[in-house]
Amino acid sequence: MQEATQPRRQWLILPIVAGVAVLYALAFPVERAPKAVPVAPPSAGSTEAHATIAKSLDCAGLQVTFDRNMDQAEARRPGDPLRAATMAYARTADKRMRDLGCYR
Repeated sequence: MQEATQPRRQWLILPIVAGVAVLYALAFPVERAPKAVPVAPPSAGSTEAHATIAKSLDCAGLQVTFDRNMDQAEARRPGDPLRAATMAYARTADKRMRDLGCYR
């Protein structure tokens, strides 16, 4: 009769052990370090390049600069410093085109 009760005890112990393991995992979760996402400074890129774009009076040339930099930015992953720089150049070109009235 004792042999018949052994398998039953095993089947009762397994759910209890599994339940304790789940409770332990919930009570003490593994802390994962957050991924570091590089944040681009607001003035990403070369100050000389920004100055050149900001001095331009050529709406067509500014549009080419804007388009080229947007295409290059879209080819890069978010968080890439080169993407941030090309986006900054595109924003500078866009601002200059607005200042000159190129969008009218």
